[in-house]
Amino acid sequence: MASSGSSSISNNDINPSCIYDVFLSFCDKDTSESLASYLYTALTVAGIVVYKDEDKLLNHDQMITSSVLHAIAGSRLSIIVFSKLYAVSTCCRQELEKIMECRRTTCQIVVPVFYDADPSGVFHQEDLLGEASKYLKQRILKKDKLIHEVCNISGFAVHSR
Repeated sequence: MASSGSSSISNNDINPSCIYDVFLSFCDKDTSESLASYLYTALTVAGIVVYKDEDKLLNHDQMITSSVLHAIAGSRLSIIVFSKLYAVSTCCRQELEKIMECRRTTCQIVVPVFYDADPSGVFHQEDLLGEASKYLKQRILKKDKLIHEVCNISGFAVHSR
């Protein structure tokens, strides 16, 4: 956040189209009650404006709404919490596509966090596709380029206790 001095600038001065500091992308099935919730709380307490799709918790794995797409485009930074079920979620895959589009077109900062998923396994789809059916594997692997692109970004590995 900006300091209180006279030369400080706000986030909106840097990019006036940004309405959120952070967009939090996660799979509600295996991270919403743990890491995603912790990240949201910690960032919010620190004064960071975070978008967390609460509707995802109610309507998991549906198509994402235009408001979610707008929130992604209107965020300075996206945190992607990769988990074992992230890649099999239709909603998460759509968020990932939009996030990576924004990274390419608006230089949005992307921070991958690998939660109970080995980063090398994410690239090879081993951890994320372990529970997917053969049909889902074929459908998801078509978008392997996105996963490869994200895995080339420096991120963090987090393991539950």
